[in-house]
Amino acid sequence: MTGAGPARLLWAAAALLAAAACSVSSPATAAGGQPDPGISLAPTNYQASPRPDAARPQRVRIPAIGVDAAVEPVGLRPDFTMDVPRLVGDVGWYSLGSVPGQTGDAVIDGHLDGPGGGPAVFWRLDQLRVGDRIEVGMTAGGPAAFKVTSERAVPVDQAPSGLFETHGEARLTLVTCAGSWDAGRHIYTERFIVEASPA
Repeated sequence: MTGAGPARLLWAAAALLAAAACSVSSPATAAGGQPDPGISLAPTNYQASPRPDAARPQRVRIPAIGVDAAVEPVGLRPDFTMDVPRLVGDVGWYSLGSVPGQTGDAVIDGHLDGPGGGPAVFWRLDQLRVGDRIEVGMTAGGPAAFKVTSERAVPVDQAPSGLFETHGEARLTLVTCAGSWDAGRHIYTERFIVEASPA
C-alpha cells in the first residue's frame, strides 16, 4: 500500500493503541478469567508487506527487569486496535511499522499479567529507568541495542507524540497496561510507555 492508506492505518493504531495494549490481561485481573486469547486476524489488506528475515526482531532482552522474551509479529485487529501477543511470556512487535534499529518508531507491546493476575512479560516494565539497556535480537546479524530515554504512565486515551512514526531517527517504544481496571470499558485506565534510543 502507498499514499494515504498506510497513514490512516498508523493513525488508527496510534489512536487505539490503548484499547489493545490495555486490554491485554484485564479479564484475568478483574474477573479471574483468561487474558486476551490470541491474535485476531485483520482483513488481508491490513497485513504487513513481507520483510526479509534479516529485518525481523526475534527476541527482546531487558537485563534490568529480567526480561528475555520471544517476539511475535502483530498487526491490527479488524477494529483497528494494535494486536497483542498470544502468549503472556512473549512480546508483540507492530509489524506494519518500523523495524527496531531502522528508521522510525518500532513499537513493542506486552502483557502486564496473565491468567489469575499472575506476572506476565512486562510486569516490571515500570521499574525501568533512564539509561537502562534494551536489546532486540534479530534473525541475522547482531542485536539492536537501545537505552531508555523516558518512562511514564499516560491516560489510556492519550497517544504519545511520534508513536508509530515511520520516519526520523530510529527509536523503540515499549507499551503495557497500567492504572486501575475500568470494568465498564474493559480496559486499564492507563498504559505505561518506555521510550528508548539507539545505544
